[in-house]
Amino acid sequence: MKNENLIFNTISEIGLRIMFILDELKPEKVDLDRLNYFDYLMLYMNDGEMQMNSLHPEYPMMLVELFAKKELLKRSLLYIGSKSLITIECSANGINYSGNINTNWFLDSLVDEEYSQELIKRAKIIKEKFNVYKNSELKELIETRTKNKEKKFEYLFPYKEGEL
Repeated sequence: MKNENLIFNTISEIGLRIMFILDELKPEKVDLDRLNYFDYLMLYMNDGEMQMNSLHPEYPMMLVELFAKKELLKRSLLYIGSKSLITIECSANGINYSGNINTNWFLDSLVDEEYSQELIKRAKIIKEKFNVYKNSELKELIETRTKNKEKKFEYLFPYKEGEL
């Protein structure tokens, strides 16, 4: 049975976030891993340095989401690609995604929405602050940040590894 009442990480929501990222990065072409890292950063930017709250609630083991959501991200990309809202290119280097004129046109219709304004702000930060990183560096950065955040949830787990 499918849950039709999902709030977070639906194909539509992920697709919307990805369009904001790709629109900000255009004409750059981005691979699936990079989009996955950027989407994760867009959600969980709660960082003293940037003074922003996360879009989704933080929880223990957030890092699992980075890997578990990859298939859903692929479906989101196929969905928005099938509507010509992004460009999907296949080459010898793999599959890459980029924003196009339709991305911009679609997002312009949402620009007055509060959520859209938040996504625009975060997409700009991703471009300015994180686009200089290689994919391997992004992965390491996310893993380090997430492990540090998970420490605040330690009280939920009364036993340490090896105590049982």
